[in-house]
Amino acid sequence: MTTEELVIEMLEMVRENQKSTADLMKSLVLAQASQAEMFKSWLDMFKPPSAPLPSSTADERALAREQIQSGDWEPLDPAIIQEVLNG
Repeated sequence: MTTEELVIEMLEMVRENQKSTADLMKSLVLAQASQAEMFKSWLDMFKPPSAPLPSSTADERALAREQIQSGDWEPLDPAIIQEVLNG
């Protein structure tokens, strides 16, 4: 092989190497962008809602408390009490 042919072959190898390196970098950038989108969507799951949560008024809480307290209560079975106390 002549020197000129060797130089041409070397230039072709350098070009192929640069092309494969560029393809690899492109793949890396795409993978990083995909990963960033995944993390962004994951973090969005933990964002508080933009609208405030509805809260109850003092009257609504008092009414709910009265309804709970006015319910029928049955005495506990002594066996259950002993079982809870004894662990």
